[in-house]
Amino acid sequence: MKDNYRLTDSSSISPLPLPVHQALPVVAAMGLISFVTTVLLLFRLCHLFIRWRKQGQQGVNQILILIFNLILADVQQAFAFLLNAQWLRINAIQVGSGMCWAQGWFIATGDLASGIFTLVIALHAFADVIYDYRLKPKAFFWTIAGCWVFIYGCAILGVALHPSDYFARTGPWCFINNTYASERLYFHYLWIIIAELAVAVIYAATFYILNRRVRECYYADMKTAQRAQAAAKMMVAYPIVYCICTLPIVSARLASSAGKDPGYIYLCIGGAMITSNGWLDVLLYTLTRSSYIVQGEAPEAEAPVLETFRMPGQNLDNITFDSGLWKQRNEMLGSRPGSRDGPWGRIDTTSESIRIQQRASMSLRMLESERIRQGDAEAHVNEMPRFFERIYKSGADQLASPRSPHSPLSPQPSPSPHQPSSPFLVQFPSVAPVEKE
Repeated sequence: MKDNYRLTDSSSISPLPLPVHQALPVVAAMGLISFVTTVLLLFRLCHLFIRWRKQGQQGVNQILILIFNLILADVQQAFAFLLNAQWLRINAIQVGSGMCWAQGWFIATGDLASGIFTLVIALHAFADVIYDYRLKPKAFFWTIAGCWVFIYGCAILGVALHPSDYFARTGPWCFINNTYASERLYFHYLWIIIAELAVAVIYAATFYILNRRVRECYYADMKTAQRAQAAAKMMVAYPIVYCICTLPIVSARLASSAGKDPGYIYLCIGGAMITSNGWLDVLLYTLTRSSYIVQGEAPEAEAPVLETFRMPGQNLDNITFDSGLWKQRNEMLGSRPGSRDGPWGRIDTTSESIRIQQRASMSLRMLESERIRQGDAEAHVNEMPRFFERIYKSGADQLASPRSPHSPLSPQPSPSPHQPSSPFLVQFPSVAPVEKE
């Protein structure tokens, strides 16, 4: 009888051990909360997609479709852990029953699907935000279909290899049999570990690049930059939530495969945390896309990812995300030798180009401060493209021409009295050129 209480044993168990009786209700409760919230959000998204379609919108924004698939994965995961209520009801775990097989199946597919689509959302956000790249609709839907084929393929392959006992008791619930540790690693946990690491790296890189762009005046106006900075901070929550929720159960299962006994209590804590991934995803995506999910506004099908971030109480109307002035600068300086493409735009390797960029950034900040003091923000946004074009055009002409006695950073001559006055004819502080050693 004592052997039935060992975590490495995969046979039926009755009655449930005392630690399982104490901790398993928490897992079932978290499963119930996640199941209810994810199903409600799933129906809400279906309702919105149908309503937007009736309103004549062509297509749905890709990030919302990915969120829909992630929530669908969370539904399966939450349902699997909700089934623990059955073991509490009968005070036993019956290996070989339909309930045990169903729980093992939904854990295998739900956990993996949640990790895969969390990773896909991270990759989509990185490509969209950093490189302004989005898949074509046909390629996008084929990618989603491929993800589901891979997810169910891993589970089906395991069942095909071991049809009689692939799912069995693994501690306080049913999952992939302890006997098949290799299959459990290569068909399940390996991909979850890869997803954890990749999601953390991708969002960290996105956060760093967005903040660097804000510092270097990448975006067309101050409000857009502030919104990019706010979106970067919101993105940090995604990898934190996913890694915190999945890491305990993954570490416990890997320890169990290595012959160590993590204990029923630790497994139940890990189960409660991983099934909480569902209601936390609902909370996270509902808050960061509240204007769409809560208020029902229809986003444009081709809207960039950063435009879809809408927190409650934010006044971000009429702000769009394009590289604006930076694109004009790339067109003017991109044809010169000594430059290459990068995630921050065109990276120029010549020292003269770097000085011109520094001068333009400084001038842009000066203009921002002056316009804000004058309370003329609207005129500032309208006139800024011509200002930025003048700054970079002047620098590009000087680089293309033979070396003149005037440095690119030297103050420009004062305008003639016959020239029309312009708010952009401002004097810049003199900066001595850097002498080569």
